Amino acid sequence: MGRAVLERDSMLDARRRTLIGSVLLAAALGGCGHQREVPLAAPPLASTQAVVQVSEAWISAFEPGDDVDSVAVDLAGSTVIATTKATHQLLVLDAANGGLRSRIGGPGTELGRFARPNGIAVVGDLALVVERDNHRVQALRLPELTPVGVFGAGELERPYGIAAAATPERGVDLWVTDNFDRPASAPEPDPRLSERVRHWRLTEGAAGITAELVASFGDVEGRGALQKVETIGVDPVRGLLLIADESPVRMGLVVYTADGHFTGSVVGPDVFRAEPEGIALWTCGDRGYWIATDQHEARSVFHLFDSRSFGHVGAFAGAVTANTDGVGITTAALSGFRKGAFFAVHNDGAVAAFDLERIAAALGLDCR
Repeated sequence: MGRAVLERDSMLDARRRTLIGSVLLAAALGGCGHQREVPLAAPPLASTQAVVQVSEAWISAFEPGDDVDSVAVDLAGSTVIATTKATHQLLVLDAANGGLRSRIGGPGTELGRFARPNGIAVVGDLALVVERDNHRVQALRLPELTPVGVFGAGELERPYGIAAAATPERGVDLWVTDNFDRPASAPEPDPRLSERVRHWRLTEGAAGITAELVASFGDVEGRGALQKVETIGVDPVRGLLLIADESPVRMGLVVYTADGHFTGSVVGPDVFRAEPEGIALWTCGDRGYWIATDQHEARSVFHLFDSRSFGHVGAFAGAVTANTDGVGITTAALSGFRKGAFFAVHNDGAVAAFDLERIAAALGLDCR
């Protein structure tokens, strides 16, 4: 397996030691006033499904030229970090109000520059950014987003999504989807599908950060074969991955174990009416819910699935948020968000924020 040393420094400082033991998940963010939660008539869903409206707490300034794709939350800095595919940058937004704090990067191959950044995950004091057109993952140190190094350039072809989890024992585990093109002449079964997901492990010590490729995986045929993959989410407690398959024949969340085995389950193939996109795991009281995006162009719908049974729990939509790619979540208290917040890309040009407490009330969830 490949190993790469990304950075050399003395040892972990106190902040890094504290944060590396926590789990922050990536899987994918002008203000709007609160409005009463009401059922929505559109976009259409399966006949038995109801969607409630939960108005956005804020929406960041809309910049259509950015082509915003994914988001992650930096709790230490109280910021939301979003990737922009067209301008090849990271947007750093104030998590309390969506105000722009800074823009990082620009097009290029050197450290601190990006080529079509897609997925992003924040874990500990690292931001991990997937660059589709540089065929790599770039690590940056928070809060300044100082570049640390890159890895994956020898393995990744067309990477998109990323999920990450940290433990004191193993360091940081991360999984990256590789949505490489398949020619019409590709064989069936296609052995290359066994490389749809790459699993790395990052460890940090006196020598710096080391990235080790642990495994590549994916079924080559059957229900577990991954056809068109971008978003991925991880449940580190249950050791499960949810991988959004956007292919017309699938349109669901394929469940794998964290070590790369298909579980036999596909979540929501009878629920999604558009493409399944951004995924986030919400710990709500003693329950857990996967929030997964139904990427309608008119208005995005966010479906909730029980993290144990994968049963459909409910769905909500914002007043305007549409065409969502990535989402992010935190259950930590932020200014204006007593029980945490959910962040979603809005129509490729902005980020929208939702109050988790309001979502729970609208869907009748007990998050005490």
